[in-house]
Amino acid sequence: MFGITAIAGQGEYYIGLAAEDYYLGGGEPPGKWVGKGAKALGLSGRVEKPTFRNLLRGMDARDQPLVQNAGAESHRPGWDLTFSAPKSVSILWSQLRPQGRRILQTLQQRAVEAALGYLEAEAAWTRTGRNGISWQKVRLVLATFEHGTSRAQDPQLHTHCVLMNVGVREDGETSALETRPLYLHQHQADALYRADLAAGIERELGFRVGRKKHWFEVIGVPEDLIQRFSTRRRAILDFLRERRESGLSGDLASAEAREAAALATRESKAHVPRKELFRAWRHLGQEQGFRLGAIPRLSPEQRLDRARQTVQVQREALVRSLTLLCAEHASFRQRDLIRKLAQEVLGIGLDAGGVRGLVQAYLTDQQLGLGSGQRVVPLGPGRDREPRFTTRQVFALEERMLAAVSASRECGTPLSEWSVRAAELSRHLSREQSTALRALTLGPGSIQVLVGMAGSGKSFLLGAVREAYEREGYRVLGAALAGKAAAELETSAGIPSTTLHALLSTLGRMDPWVLGPRTVLVVDEAAMASNQQIARLVEATQRVPARLLLVGDPRQLQAIEQGGAFASIAGRLGAAELSTIRRQEGEDARWQQTAIQDFAAGRAQAALRAYEAHGRVTVTPTARQARRLAVADWETFGGAVHPAEHLLLAAKRADAEALNARAQALRARQGLLGREYLEVGEQRIHQGDRVLLTRNARLLGVRNGDLGTVDALSFDQNAITVRLDHGRQVRLDLSHYPHLALGYAITTHKGQGMTVRGNTYVLVGGAMQDLHLSYVQASRAKGQTRFYVERKDAGEELGALMTRMSRSRAKVMAHEVSLGEEHTVAS
Repeated sequence: MFGITAIAGQGEYYIGLAAEDYYLGGGEPPGKWVGKGAKALGLSGRVEKPTFRNLLRGMDARDQPLVQNAGAESHRPGWDLTFSAPKSVSILWSQLRPQGRRILQTLQQRAVEAALGYLEAEAAWTRTGRNGISWQKVRLVLATFEHGTSRAQDPQLHTHCVLMNVGVREDGETSALETRPLYLHQHQADALYRADLAAGIERELGFRVGRKKHWFEVIGVPEDLIQRFSTRRRAILDFLRERRESGLSGDLASAEAREAAALATRESKAHVPRKELFRAWRHLGQEQGFRLGAIPRLSPEQRLDRARQTVQVQREALVRSLTLLCAEHASFRQRDLIRKLAQEVLGIGLDAGGVRGLVQAYLTDQQLGLGSGQRVVPLGPGRDREPRFTTRQVFALEERMLAAVSASRECGTPLSEWSVRAAELSRHLSREQSTALRALTLGPGSIQVLVGMAGSGKSFLLGAVREAYEREGYRVLGAALAGKAAAELETSAGIPSTTLHALLSTLGRMDPWVLGPRTVLVVDEAAMASNQQIARLVEATQRVPARLLLVGDPRQLQAIEQGGAFASIAGRLGAAELSTIRRQEGEDARWQQTAIQDFAAGRAQAALRAYEAHGRVTVTPTARQARRLAVADWETFGGAVHPAEHLLLAAKRADAEALNARAQALRARQGLLGREYLEVGEQRIHQGDRVLLTRNARLLGVRNGDLGTVDALSFDQNAITVRLDHGRQVRLDLSHYPHLALGYAITTHKGQGMTVRGNTYVLVGGAMQDLHLSYVQASRAKGQTRFYVERKDAGEELGALMTRMSRSRAKVMAHEVSLGEEHTVAS
């Protein structure tokens, strides 16, 4: 596994552990210089301490500056790029004979250098010229240090690569590095390292490896031996057991508890001779009954068979990689394909060089024997200015859909003025809503688009749309991606609705939901639908022909699969818009609505400053304190007594679970929950608890995302009775429907489309934070919205958080990239 950490000081940790006689005297092997930049500076072989220290200061061996601010306190020394072998590899290394250990250490170094070579080729840049506007490629200067143990002296083969903040340009001049490209390419470097190490282990040692998610393990290394060598993990678990969190959900190994335990159990790394360590490790392996001969190896015949099948196996891995990439995005970058392919080839013997070569061959459209649909289509650069690509299959699907969208302009007859006027008057629409209604019913074409901001009254308007169409004999049907959104469309707008998945499964069959010539299909939250789903809807409605109304907001959460069709169609056909936010109430409504519009437009600085000025942003030293204060405020403003009116929100499921545990424990201490409970998975559910239903069940009449309060427990029948927030009571047999979780806190994705009657308390920050998440988080509550963030995610004066909250990750169709533009809807 690979991580990047900024270095402070002069790197004493690395040179302090390096020892001349590490095998007999203790410590770790001396460092080794790598990188074309090191070679250009005349550095090779063993890392010497004076030169190492000088380079961290930005100076050469003669104390001459190599970069600006060299030797100054403000100079950034460099970064630690750490490559850690999978646990089974480290254990295998600890049990091998000396020759096998040396081979494995060589394979580790090769894999590390292969990953570093990729970073040097793709991510090594400096900025020069006035205000740094000119970008230049540089060569890197790195010192690699092989380490073999964890702090608890368990076998852990890993390599620290100290990247100096000194890049060597082609003209021989030196300057500081630009760090962002390193972080952009770190996952690719990690995947290439693992692919190279896995291929080397099979090729040179003959041990078989098996893929586990995005990494690999050596097949045959016993799990009990892995656990036995996980002293550090056991120390943390022991600490947790001794200081078990109080509460109702049992032994909660929450993120905050693990963080505290890791710090409390951390030890200094001791200098123990490797000879003694290997003796102890092998003795421990023997005690556990480990036999090296029991680990399966590839026979010579199997290796020969693999070599014969290499081309076909690699082709299949490439097709799988393309399929997985294009399932989520309509286009991809070279680095995306490198990462995915490096993950897919684990266990088939392709090393880092082979991965990069195969990707290059594909992107230059060399004949690889792929089907025509998988052939590459080069596109223009995306927002990040990197070249993008797609497959012919994806491009053709978009082409057919866009042709049908263009043809829809000539289809469909507008409604009569009197029907629209009658619906307008009966609903008492605002001027903005009336304008939107007329655009959706009196305009040309059979496909219409409504873009409405969160809380702008889309459902109310759709009720008027339904009424206008029904006055002229149309049947209006609805669909939405989520079952709860479909139920809301049916309740609020009076449109009989189902899930998008259910609707698409009925197309082409005789069914009450089958489309007819006088049918209007309203698709809510269409911006979250995939391109494939939108394409099928367009095709089906044009074939009948029926009318199609797509409703959504491209600035809210994006489609999980390929996305961008909704925004593209809106850009081509034009869209009716609702931009006046109506959800927020009370004296704070006006400024909150303005702030929400700022979030939607990517103006996070203005939005956050408004919340900060009203005391709604809390910055804490740690994530644990952010969670604690969020729950404390939730209690202060009435969440403990009225939890249905106050909601905790988090981006990650783990954070939502930690918030739920705190909220439940707090209510229990106040006597607001029944003493007895039923267990659902690892949770304990009490009478009075808030619960979230996590799966659709048509026979029960419940939807994924429904929230409710537990009215009663039935212990003899293992069932609970829940009063859902919309008023209906439902009895859930936990043997058949165990799909529920505590509902005091939910993820933001579960919260899209939801209106909270009171306040929301939102954990923000982290890698997932972006414009879309922030916009949804800020717009849920009728009352107050409060934000909680740990200091490292907030940055100086909230600067880091503002940057993340302004970042758009809007998905776009391949055709938008190929045109060199991205169709957007005006805010």
